[in-house]
Amino acid sequence: MRKISFITLAVILCIILSGCELIAEKPQEKRIFMLSAGLDYKKTGASILNGTVNDQKAMISQMAYLAAKENTSFHSVAITGENGSCSLSTYSKDVTETEAVQTSCRIGRDELKTVILEELDRLTGRIRPSDIFIFYYAGHGIECSDKGKEYLNGALVLDYFDTLPAIGYWHDDSRNLQKIISLPELESALSMMKGEKIIILDSCFSGSMVKDDPAITGTGDIKGAFSSLFSRGSYGNGNTYILSGARADQESYEDSSRGRAHGRFTASLLDALGYRFTDAEEERAGMPSEKKITVSYLYDRLSDDSLLVKDQNPVMNEFYIDVILFSFR
Repeated sequence: MRKISFITLAVILCIILSGCELIAEKPQEKRIFMLSAGLDYKKTGASILNGTVNDQKAMISQMAYLAAKENTSFHSVAITGENGSCSLSTYSKDVTETEAVQTSCRIGRDELKTVILEELDRLTGRIRPSDIFIFYYAGHGIECSDKGKEYLNGALVLDYFDTLPAIGYWHDDSRNLQKIISLPELESALSMMKGEKIIILDSCFSGSMVKDDPAITGTGDIKGAFSSLFSRGSYGNGNTYILSGARADQESYEDSSRGRAHGRFTASLLDALGYRFTDAEEERAGMPSEKKITVSYLYDRLSDDSLLVKDQNPVMNEFYIDVILFSFR
């Protein structure tokens, strides 16, 4: 009996002396980060887009609203080109705070690429594995017909360059490269970021970012598929989720059928998220019909939208594990 008591005492002492080592670490709460770019190209020489800034503002408003309803921290960085000037605005609402913190400053148009890539790098240092990051872009995209320059297909256009109005042609000038972010550049900038990454592109030829993954779509190499699955990390699938507004060979369109001018793809996405379109004078954030919003649910809604499937087809990459963007009780 004394031997048993001694063993019990020794175990208790070991637990005390080991401190926190035997206590499971508390799971980190999800936070949502968003970096967006909305450009109207006014006073640049490029074709003007009337819905892009409306799209960006509505997406930020809706995401912030749903995060608050879910009691989730939301942090947004918005890079906007509107009426000839460019700005960087931030919105931060932590669940522990009663008020949001907002800032805004002017930036030069020639700084857009540098600022976007620097902000992606800065957010990479902040985002934890339990977080969700959303990259949203509303603007022009290009199609490159030059042999050997196919990697420029779908590039995000930040400023006017000589051949932009002639879609399908690319003037190979180093100065033009500073006016775009190629999709490989975007992928590279996101490669070291932890957490679940959701890329939303409302631009022409944006489907160029979605590539077939033989390990996912192929059925012959089961061993390779499982290997790929388990190499993606213990939190989620560690992958990037892509929602693009059009196929690699399609343009993306705007219209005003819901009131204000919006990209058709973004308007449909906002509708799936619960955004309320009433008339040209009133739009507002709102609750979705579903209690759980996942990436695949959003894609299913986009695929069923008659305004989209008529002229453009949203594209989504394949993945193993769906991600829950919002969940409500």
